[in-house]
Amino acid sequence: MIIKIRQPDPAIALAQARDKTEFAPVPHGLEFVTQLQPTAFRRKVLRDEAEAHGDVHYGLLAQDALALEGDNPVIIDAEDPERLKLKEQSLIAVLINAIKELAARVAELEKK
Repeated sequence: MIIKIRQPDPAIALAQARDKTEFAPVPHGLEFVTQLQPTAFRRKVLRDEAEAHGDVHYGLLAQDALALEGDNPVIIDAEDPERLKLKEQSLIAVLINAIKELAARVAELEKK
């Protein structure tokens, strides 16, 4: 007998309203995004050494985003200060806010 156990895909987040509570607006938008500093990088073989390996990646430095977020980070998982993690799913909402702010500015300019 073979039993399949379905593990949820961590890349897929529950999106239905019935699975969520305590709704509030996302406080970050265009100003936050313009302060982020995207960077190209390669990963280190060992943390304490300069030797790099693998392909070039694009991303953010968790320390920079954490400094922008302040004391209650959502975009950065700071549970283990030695292994900060970027939660890209949370960053998407901030990017959507930034786009909406830009769209409002464009609409206002088009009225003139």
